[in-house]
Amino acid sequence: MNFLANLTADDITTSLASTFNGLTESLYVKFLNFTKPKDVPSLIFNVFTTLPTSNPKAGHNLHVVLKNITYLDPFNSTRRKGTLWQCQICQCITHSQGLCPFP
Repeated sequence: MNFLANLTADDITTSLASTFNGLTESLYVKFLNFTKPKDVPSLIFNVFTTLPTSNPKAGHNLHVVLKNITYLDPFNSTRRKGTLWQCQICQCITHSQGLCPFP
């Protein structure tokens, strides 16, 4: 078993690079075509990725880091992660109840 204290700087760099590569390789972004009143576009994206760990605490910590990232949208406005939706029909978190593909 490798303990962090026993790893060299190269081992840590390799591990971080592998983790980051796995995270970005599994990244999938889906644009949701929503509009506000008067047909003003609303930029909403669902971002999916596979967590590079099976450790629930590490997954939670990664989620906390990612949700606090501020980014620029195409209109040069700053944005952050929004709240997750959960469909009351199919229990999926990719859409709200009004957009559920099931009747």
